Amino acid sequence: MEGRVYLCSWTKQGDRFRLWVKRQPSVAAEGASFDEANERLWGAICGAYGDGEAVTEFDPPRPADPRSSWYRRAAVVAIGCNSRADVTSFEPYFVGGFCSDCGIPSGPRNERPLVVDRIEAGGDGAFAVVPLRLRRGRPSPSAQLFSEEFLGLLNPTEVAAMTWRRVERRQPRARKVFNELIASTVHVAEVGVRGVPSKFGGWRCRACGFVDIGMYYFLDTAHSPHNWISVEDLPPRLPTCFTIGKGKGLTLGFSRERWEGLVGKAGTRGLVSSEIGVVDADRVQHPTDLPFLDDLQKKASQ
Repeated sequence: MEGRVYLCSWTKQGDRFRLWVKRQPSVAAEGASFDEANERLWGAICGAYGDGEAVTEFDPPRPADPRSSWYRRAAVVAIGCNSRADVTSFEPYFVGGFCSDCGIPSGPRNERPLVVDRIEAGGDGAFAVVPLRLRRGRPSPSAQLFSEEFLGLLNPTEVAAMTWRRVERRQPRARKVFNELIASTVHVAEVGVRGVPSKFGGWRCRACGFVDIGMYYFLDTAHSPHNWISVEDLPPRLPTCFTIGKGKGLTLGFSRERWEGLVGKAGTRGLVSSEIGVVDADRVQHPTDLPFLDDLQKKASQ
């Protein structure tokens, strides 16, 4: 299977970086910069494992770039699930149904357990979404699923701060138990950021008021954050884990220190962290700057 997560390590020797796969240190690469060495490491992983879509996770974390200090107001990371889970439709799982204009849920998650058609094997997390062929051109809500083994790594306070619900699987002979992340006592809304390029657009729904902020990241920076929050939205005392989101689904977040204590342990297979950009409030893109979805649709049809 391609696209696996490889736990790696690194060191700086003089003015050069050396990176390697922890379980097989002979799969290694060097470079004048960390990013250069990482590019070469991907090539080494492809040669050793035949994985052309490798994802690297580093312990210790990759070195900080001093130029990025303006979006590091807090040391937090988003946890991505490298496996996919297919859901036929999310419509039965939300109170109030979906908006007829934009297709986004009109209400909160109901009590019904999520039924998934398929979860890719080999990981302790999965990103659940409706496949493109079933969406009829509309955006899909999403859900993060985590294994019982992963939940076993969390302390009682962390488990209690989240709402989890066991997932029902249609796959025959599937034994691994997954739980959907439903809610958290600490949730921080994601924001758009002034001065960061907006990719895949952004829009407001005139009918229901939903705001899709789009995706903001730097194309010329290999490890630019894809998730952004305002430092003013964080609680004064940051918990070890929390959730962030854009309104279509939740993403699990950790303090960097807490995640460093978990990475590489049984229960974290296929999970990968990425930095969350944390910015001052004056950097936040105001939602009223975004166009209405129906106006964008009219332009596209002309």
